[in-house]
Amino acid sequence: MKSSVVAGALVALVACKSPAGDDYEVQPPGTTTHPGSNDTPDAGPVGSDGGTGSNATTGRVCLAADSRQLTACAGSGAGGLTVKFDATTAVTEDDGRFAIATGGSASFYTVSGALITTSVKRGRPGGEVPALSAALYSDMNAGTNNTVIGNDQGAVIFRILHAGAPLTAASVQSNDALSDIYFDSIDDTQWANNRFVGTGPFGEVWIPVEPAGAIDVLVITDGGEGSAVPVSDIPIVDQAITYVDVTIP
Repeated sequence: MKSSVVAGALVALVACKSPAGDDYEVQPPGTTTHPGSNDTPDAGPVGSDGGTGSNATTGRVCLAADSRQLTACAGSGAGGLTVKFDATTAVTEDDGRFAIATGGSASFYTVSGALITTSVKRGRPGGEVPALSAALYSDMNAGTNNTVIGNDQGAVIFRILHAGAPLTAASVQSNDALSDIYFDSIDDTQWANNRFVGTGPFGEVWIPVEPAGAIDVLVITDGGEGSAVPVSDIPIVDQAITYVDVTIP
């Protein structure tokens, strides 16, 4: 499905093929046991191979213990991850913090490491990039009849927000999806696939398999019966999860 975009929040990446851009923020016209604890406040710059000069920006890889709570970051266990922004790289501290030379441009972050599923998010320098452990993501796939990413395929997880809070009963339509579309439910590994119910209390939508490249989707409110908001040029990266925040006015 191809439609016009409105800027949005997306993730960075391993070998990204899409152009730079700002966070996706759509403004249309007219109980799990996975390791980790909730977030701690942001700190100042930390060391990395990305440099700490005047153009260095600090950020954090938010290793989520619950796939439905992508801003609840583990206090430890996120060290040694490789963060890439444009052509610059950095390595995370144990709590996921990093400092990286960005030159002030907007582009894609990519976060990779042996223990996580590669994260892709587009955004301005700084801020947080979500990440899910490979073990947690494997459990999610097992909960959806082993819907796994194949070659030249990636996944995408949306957070649908309204007035700064998760929006319930929202749905996503994608003509390119190669799998069912799932919505946050009562368990972080057992997501629901009833599009007429849509998002649960966390406002998240997960498409496990999309073809690598750029895709367009429609975000639809009120269980598929409300307004439709187009979000386009979402980069899907081979063997990675792209994270997108969509704000509905």
